Amino acid sequence: MGASVAYTDGVTGGNIMIMPITAARTLAARMMGMETAEPGADPNTLDEMELSAIGEAMNQMMAGAAAATGTYLDQHIDITPPDVRVLESSRDATAMLHREQHVTTVEVLVAGTSCRLVQLVPSAFVLRMARALESISSAEVEGEPLVDVLGDIPVRVWAELGRTRMPIGRLVGMPIGEVVALDHEIDDPIDIYVDGMWFATGRLETHDDHVDVTIERVLDRAAA
Repeated sequence: MGASVAYTDGVTGGNIMIMPITAARTLAARMMGMETAEPGADPNTLDEMELSAIGEAMNQMMAGAAAATGTYLDQHIDITPPDVRVLESSRDATAMLHREQHVTTVEVLVAGTSCRLVQLVPSAFVLRMARALESISSAEVEGEPLVDVLGDIPVRVWAELGRTRMPIGRLVGMPIGEVVALDHEIDDPIDIYVDGMWFATGRLETHDDHVDVTIERVLDRAAA
């Protein structure tokens, strides 16, 4: 499968991630808070939820890369929403490429599976980056500039009370007032997500006019 984004403001070019279906399904499962894909699913296909989760992962990764690039160029860089598609042939993969003068590639591991990250770089981008790096190399950099930049990036945070699965026929015909049972008990901790990534667990607290979530455990992403 392939996922691509393009730079829309600040610079031109883009990035494409190519990965086997197995790695894509594992990545999607991790983004949805599971260690592995659900048993019984077809290992050679991706459903809409999995494609959406992969797109979210690509969006997070490329937003961070764009912010890092913008730090060196001293310019804000925007990217397009990810274009995620299953590639049936090499012609499908070629169709995702843009007409740029330079290409860099690097092998990356996703859930232990070898994938390929391709960066499409026009000549003007190469020239600007070379000048920026030359300027930085001649000056002393103090602190952690990348951490400072990433610290200002807004992220979406939400709490999930539980999940369930049902046939679409039941969902379409569901009347108002129908009770849907979730997979969590009333005293179970709830899951907290940050931009699609399972980040922490906590407890729901109710007040007169709103609800809060008390974080009890932040997941160790390195250990995971």
